[in-house]
Amino acid sequence: DAFGARALGQKITTDRIVMIIAFAIHFLFIVGALAVVYALLYHYRRYEPPEDHGSWINSLFLTIIVGLAIVSTALFFFVPWNEISALINI
Repeated sequence: DAFGARALGQKITTDRIVMIIAFAIHFLFIVGALAVVYALLYHYRRYEPPEDHGSWINSLFLTIIVGLAIVSTALFFFVPWNEISALINI
């Protein structure tokens, strides 16, 4: 059975399926956002002016982005998926 539910003796509910689909979309969004941030940082470091003393802002920016990604992923698990699946009538 899908997702190993039969082996665990559990039935896969629609709210679990909605959560898995939403988590996949969330994960792809986070990976895309981090890829953009790393690309920006790479190009900044590659082409930064020789006497630029603002490189500390790069680390701060990256730390904030990673922190927000962790917070959004943690908050993802507090979403009432059973109510959402009932709203979309799956």
